[in-house]
Amino acid sequence: MAISLDQKDEILVFKITGNLDSFTANDLKKKFEDVFINFNSFVFDLSNMNNINSTGLGGIINCLKKCMDFKKNAIISGVKKDNEILFKISKIHNIVSIVDTVEDAILDLKKS
Repeated sequence: MAISLDQKDEILVFKITGNLDSFTANDLKKKFEDVFINFNSFVFDLSNMNNINSTGLGGIINCLKKCMDFKKNAIISGVKKDNEILFKISKIHNIVSIVDTVEDAILDLKKS
């Protein structure tokens, strides 16, 4: 897994490439902790993510929970069809918006 960070105005985009699983979820949480204080809005771009398992989803949920606890904004974008089932089962869409593209996420965050 690789994570690249891209700042779009006041929004930080986490672009996750590869697999997000039990081997890499802590890397996501650590990288998020490192930059969390500096931003109020985040996009988790999963469009280049190959696979995710429940531990990987737990890593994303950990980041989202921290955002909620500190009244910060987050949106997930680019969930591939192969990974949709895990997001549907977890009902994560009840706590955070899931949109098709980073551009859609940025527009939504700028409105809020």
